Amino acid sequence: STLSLGKDGRAELDGTPVVQGLLKEYLIANLKERSGLKLALRVDKECPFEAILRAHSAAIDAGYSEKEIYYLVDKPQSGSIPPSSESP
Repeated sequence: STLSLGKDGRAELDGTPVVQGLLKEYLIANLKERSGLKLALRVDKECPFEAILRAHSAAIDAGYSEKEIYYLVDKPQSGSIPPSSESP
C-alpha cells in the first residue's frame, strides 16, 4: 500500500483521500484487509516534517512494524551532485 503526503500534509492511502485526524483508523482497516503488505510512505518535497512524523507514528500505532514501513524519495539525477573540490 502507498500512503502519500502532499505538500500541505494531506494524506491519501492508495489514492483515496484520508479524512484529517483519522489516518490511524484508515491504516488499521488497510492492515486488516491487506495483511502482510508493506507500507510505502511517499512524501512531497515540501510536506511539513511534522506531518511526516504524524504519519509514521500513525502507521506504528496502527500495527505496522518499522520494517514494514519504507520511504519513497527522489534520488538525485546522475551528475547533478557536484564533485568535491577537496583532495583526500
